Amino acid sequence: MAEEQRNSQQDVTNTPPNNKGGQKVTFNDQISILVDQPRPEFSHKYANAYTAQSPDHSCVAVVCELGTQPRVRWITQYTKILSDTVPKLIAAAVIVWPNDKTQRMVFVYEDVCGQPLSDVDTGFSMGWKAEHVQDRIVIPVLSLLRATNQVDLVHGSIRPSNLFNGGKAGGTSTMLGECLSYAGSSTQPALFEPIERAMAHPMGRGPTTFSDDVYALGVTAALFYRSKDVLRNPSEEDMIRAKQEVGSYAALLGDMRIAPNLQEFFRGALIDDPKDRWTMSDVEAWLDGRRSTPKQIARHKPASRPFEFAGKKFTRPKVLATAITRYPNEAAALINSDELAQWANRALKDMEMIDRIEGAGRLARDPMNKINAPDKIATLLSLAVDPDACIRFHDISFMPDGLGVLMADAYRREANMQPFVDILLSPIVTYWLSSTEKPYIDNLTISQKFDQCRNMMKNSQTPGFGVERAVYILNQEAPCLSSMFKHGFVRTPEDVVFGLNEACKQSPKPSRLLDRHIIAFLAERDRKAIEMHMFDINSGRPAQMYLGTLRCLSALQKRSNISKLPELTLWMAELIKPIYATFHDRDLRNEVKKKVDKIKNDGHLWRILEIVTDPNTLARDQALFAHAFNEYKGLRVERDNLTTRLQNPQLFGKRTGMEVATMVSSILAFIVAAGLIMVFLQNGGM
Repeated sequence: MAEEQRNSQQDVTNTPPNNKGGQKVTFNDQISILVDQPRPEFSHKYANAYTAQSPDHSCVAVVCELGTQPRVRWITQYTKILSDTVPKLIAAAVIVWPNDKTQRMVFVYEDVCGQPLSDVDTGFSMGWKAEHVQDRIVIPVLSLLRATNQVDLVHGSIRPSNLFNGGKAGGTSTMLGECLSYAGSSTQPALFEPIERAMAHPMGRGPTTFSDDVYALGVTAALFYRSKDVLRNPSEEDMIRAKQEVGSYAALLGDMRIAPNLQEFFRGALIDDPKDRWTMSDVEAWLDGRRSTPKQIARHKPASRPFEFAGKKFTRPKVLATAITRYPNEAAALINSDELAQWANRALKDMEMIDRIEGAGRLARDPMNKINAPDKIATLLSLAVDPDACIRFHDISFMPDGLGVLMADAYRREANMQPFVDILLSPIVTYWLSSTEKPYIDNLTISQKFDQCRNMMKNSQTPGFGVERAVYILNQEAPCLSSMFKHGFVRTPEDVVFGLNEACKQSPKPSRLLDRHIIAFLAERDRKAIEMHMFDINSGRPAQMYLGTLRCLSALQKRSNISKLPELTLWMAELIKPIYATFHDRDLRNEVKKKVDKIKNDGHLWRILEIVTDPNTLARDQALFAHAFNEYKGLRVERDNLTTRLQNPQLFGKRTGMEVATMVSSILAFIVAAGLIMVFLQNGGM
């Protein structure tokens, strides 16, 4: 994928901007994107679609917007789907979009879907016949869900405007649109999501499940089947409340008469409790013609007497829970009162709710949890009343397994991150996990991830920890959100190196190559490359910091077989100048610098690293330093002796004179003795 991305970027870098005149954006050697031919039927809030040209196929290119989170990791599963109900994926890569020179993820599909069955998703009732709904909507999509389930993929975007006629108006070849260019369920209107997911922010709903797809299909089929909207085009808030009060089945279909086959499907798909909703085995049985008695839809029983809160009366716990989150000050007053527990006991006979309310009170009163703000107390109480709901705190709402996607989106929008910090430091998610009984939630995995995030928050001041690290722990699809990559789509460690190379082309160049986001990203995506250098990178000493940075980036370049990084290497050669000062010998220091200057244009970071960390050079420097140190030590001893003797000038003069006289006398004595010996020898020893 990284190699394909690099090739695609090279392909389009020199393509001129082309908003007008029918010019093309080159995707690769075979495919061109016609940006003057938009395809709004395949566009959504996170991507725009255009007609694309290929020698072998009529194509549609879906170009993701900058900063979105497409499901790139699911590309392999998508290509394995054995069904003609979704368009075939021809190619996928990151390209440089010439209009604004930003990196965009692009998916190219076969153009075989035709026209959408509906231009809108809500506020309509088609009144189709039962057999028409069954043959055109239910059977094709259920067959697709069986195929996607076999490759461990969930679609996450089943709705009327994403259903197409397969190019045959009035035919039976219904197709479903693509599902890779956005985070799961983020394009879905709340109407098509189960109640608990509908209340969450679209980016915070978490991964879509097979059960969620079945529910979305049930809602879609109901809109085509019903002849009138019993709620008269309600808002999202009104629709959610109607589902909470009477259930999804009644809110969508009312009491209309339904054909037996469809009735079995609707009752199986629109059950609000996911434990009772249709499973894969139920779908297969229905598709194979094995009919059963339609499941009975449980009525949502109200409380025997209302609970008064914030000036209103509530008989439905789910509706009350929503109101609690909207009035945090009033909710905080309930935490020290037994009114809510008494209502749960007397009006609902719900002992489990009583236990949850008491547990929320204990958490709120524990000073170690720091749950003293009204909005935190309101969140706990709302979960105690409605444990199946999403977590609603402050101005954010999410399912725990969707928090990472929501946090990444908040970073992209430069939103306030403090509510996320408060969530990570509080036991709110742990409380939710202990209260819910959702069959598809992996409580252990989620709990471990949040425990890890909480530990990271304890060291939040250190780069590589804190809320930035939590984003990448909770969201494995998140691209690197560093400000240096604000025009890029960096989703792998290799992409980080390429992105830094591009950043070094800008002016001013970054003084610190590895910022908080890059360090946190690499710590989760390639811990081996950075973990052993983290201490050096976070050091306040420039030489140590840049050497750690060089080690990390060199390892990434070498391991990924990246040929050249010219801009990054040139700038790294400038940044590592403080390293030269760590060499003791001045001549050797200059020698090392000359060697680096000689190869800095080659684009290989590891060659610079080899020079500044060469063991022979380091040993030589240590030997020269040891020799110089010993010489210095001897001179210092001599200096100290002279200093001591100069403390008494008179004694120093006499002693020096005596030493000189002794030396002179010794020399004269030697000369006289030598002369006498020579005379003696000349006279033959006489």
